[in-house]
Amino acid sequence: MVAELALAFPVHPPGSTYPGQFVFCYLPVKQAGLRFIVQADFELVTSRQDIHHGKPVNLWLRDQIAPFFVECLHADEHVRSLMHVFLPSPDDVSDNFWRAMVEQLWNLIATEACIPTVSGKLAAPKDVLLTAPGYGTHK
Repeated sequence: MVAELALAFPVHPPGSTYPGQFVFCYLPVKQAGLRFIVQADFELVTSRQDIHHGKPVNLWLRDQIAPFFVECLHADEHVRSLMHVFLPSPDDVSDNFWRAMVEQLWNLIATEACIPTVSGKLAAPKDVLLTAPGYGTHK
């Protein structure tokens, strides 16, 4: 199968928020709750307001996003340094179609060093804990 798939990662000043981005099929289709842009040759419903979730080509394209995201992690320092910002939570996404991709993504990156730690190094999500605000700042 030949289809186009592109991911775009917003560039914002440090400390900015990264709101949900649009999924595109050449034109914006919908906000799916992802923090990066997806452009692909999706088959759309007649109104062009959503992706046809039952089409095999759309399921195949969706399943290519997580591995491509991991490739971007390895290929681009900007993406790698802000990986913790771009990773959506399953609760962020709008429906089960996208939730399946987010779960696949988290499974793939579980062993990828992409989360910044207080030591300044990157660690795999499975190896980090969130700390309480102000933790480690007492002298």
